[in-house]
Amino acid sequence: SVATGKTRWSYPLKKNSCSDPSFGNNALYLAAGSPQKLLAVKAGSGRVLWSKSLGRAWVSTPTIVGNQVFVNTEGGALVALKSSNGSKLWSRSLNRPLASQTPAVSNGVVYVVSSTGVVFAVRSKNGHSIWTSHVSAGSALSLHPSLAVADGLVLVATTGGSVTALNRANGRPAWSVPVGGAPPDIAVASHTVFVAGIPTGPGGTAPSIEALDDATGISKWTDDWRQPASAPEVANGVVYVTSADQTFHALDAQSGQELWEQTNGGSQRGYPAITNGHIYLNNFAFDLGSHTDFAQVTVGGDFACGIRVGGSALCWGFDNRGQADPPAGDFTQISAGIGFACGVKTDASAVCWGDDASGETDVPAGSYTQVTTG
Repeated sequence: SVATGKTRWSYPLKKNSCSDPSFGNNALYLAAGSPQKLLAVKAGSGRVLWSKSLGRAWVSTPTIVGNQVFVNTEGGALVALKSSNGSKLWSRSLNRPLASQTPAVSNGVVYVVSSTGVVFAVRSKNGHSIWTSHVSAGSALSLHPSLAVADGLVLVATTGGSVTALNRANGRPAWSVPVGGAPPDIAVASHTVFVAGIPTGPGGTAPSIEALDDATGISKWTDDWRQPASAPEVANGVVYVTSADQTFHALDAQSGQELWEQTNGGSQRGYPAITNGHIYLNNFAFDLGSHTDFAQVTVGGDFACGIRVGGSALCWGFDNRGQADPPAGDFTQISAGIGFACGVKTDASAVCWGDDASGETDVPAGSYTQVTTG
């Protein structure tokens, strides 16, 4: 139960290995058993809806899109099944052992990566090939999905500790950057690639997590805990990630500033799951809204303003002079006064809005770190 944390049902997996579950169509889909079978389990009761054998090789975590379920197999097959009954829609042999990454699906195309660093794009309706691209001479295998699709790009992490961006239409490389010494985990949000992995360099110091511009691969910020970090998840302008000492971190997605941290109490670093306004990690559940609404709040005369985590500004209250109507853009600091407010933007410029009877909103040119109102 989300409300109480009490067990509603359980399904015995015995000592057999299983994939991470995926949710869709009011069911959980996972691969389990030896040999592995793909299972569909009713989310409300735990009743098995169907099971499907896909051979003796392991099966990846499924991806559910509409009425289709997509999985990789170790033997090199990409398989699509009907989500309602498990019947096979199509299967395509890619003639290479596939990595354990969950298939990525976008706009009718399925993307998978082999353990030798070859990315395949096939049509989701029939498995027909669109393109292939070689991104690494080594393994692309990772403990958690490291394949993502966003903003016209396919992002893939490889063993050499690099992230490569491919053009989604034709598979041609757009950029590739080194980010560490092992396959990192990645997530993409707001035109940014968030990379978490094993630190490299003297003492293993740089970096645990890094944010890259998805158009260029240029680094935006890094954070360094001198230890590995798990796959990041992003919601409401916040990056959630766990480090190897079982600490759960919440970082501002735009600046990398740490907002809070929590020891998760697990035996190993976990992977956060975000759904329906909650964050789930090991045996903890957090209210998403309680941690991610505002990074700063300032109160003026009959109105107030705040900076949401992520940087955007919001004002409320009396608005006779436009003081509750902040300009667009991202801010690092805001100060509310009597009938007007001022703020510092992320590019270090300052802007004021509201009452200008005495030139309050006529800001001198220059770079700012802080502003105050009278």
